[in-house]
Order: sequence, then structure tokens, then C-alpha cells
Amino acid sequence: MCMAQPYSYEVDYWAMGILLHELLTGSPPFAGPNNKIISDRIIKTKLKLPYYLSPDAKDLITKLLKKVPSARLGSKQGDIQKIKHHRFFRKIDWAKLGGRELDPPIRPVITDPSAAENFPRFNAQALPSSPPTTFHGRNEMNGEGNSLFQGFTYTASPSFIDRFLLK
Repeated sequence: MCMAQPYSYEVDYWAMGILLHELLTGSPPFAGPNNKIISDRIIKTKLKLPYYLSPDAKDLITKLLKKVPSARLGSKQGDIQKIKHHRFFRKIDWAKLGGRELDPPIRPVITDPSAAENFPRFNAQALPSSPPTTFHGRNEMNGEGNSLFQGFTYTASPSFIDRFLLK
């Protein structure tokens, strides 16, 4: 996607690797002050993982964040099973998880459903500038020009997670 080339479902596994990295470290593997720099780092820099990640986590993230989509874990037939049986997930009972029979390991205390008290780090951060104010040279926020989502259609289908759990 960063190189404006056609892409397929392999980007979902890349996203899984990014998400796993962020959940385990608190930061993205490729960061920068703007999208151009982030894209350049994704394309040009080698993945560096923090020393404190377990060998299993490092192995899985490395395999999910291969830059060549065809070399990425998840790109081949049967890779979903390889991911589910990876050492990182050795304690997961996929059948119970798919059946929503597992209790979450952490239950946050919620005093007010509209409060974000369990996310203090993010409450202090400024919101990113989204959506963009211009698109193809037109001001989309005040209605001049075409809508950002003109021609956009959405058809509900089984989610990536549902497909992942059911295989």
C-alpha cells in the first residue's frame, strides 16, 4: 500500500503484526511525525524489536511484518493454522475463544460508562487531524466538491476475526 501497488488480504496479516507490536510495546514499529516519513520507514528500514519481547513474540511479529507480501505469514494456504498454532498462542483455546466461553484476563473497573478513566495515557494526547480537510484540491469539510466517500459501498460479510477463528 505504501508503494501504491495492488494488494490483497496479506495486508490484514501485516496489520495483525502492527497491532501485536503496539499491544506488546505501546508504540508502533515504524513511527514518525507524518505519513510520508512513516511510509518511508516502512519501506526502507529494518524492523527493530525491543529486547524485552519474548522470543515467541519476536518470531511471530517478524513473520507477520515481512515486507514482501508473498513471504509474509498469512500469505499462503494453511497459514491461518500456522498462526493459531504458533508458540506465542500456545495457551489459547481457540474453540472456547470462538464460542465466547473464555473470561477476559482483565476486567477494568468502570465507574462511568462515558468516562475514559482506564485510558489516562491517551486522554492526555491531542487527537490526530482526521478526516482530512482537503481531498484532490477540494474542501470536503464544507461540502464543496465531491464527498470523500462518494461511490463507497459496504456489504457486511464475515469479519477477518470471524474467518480466522472459524478455520
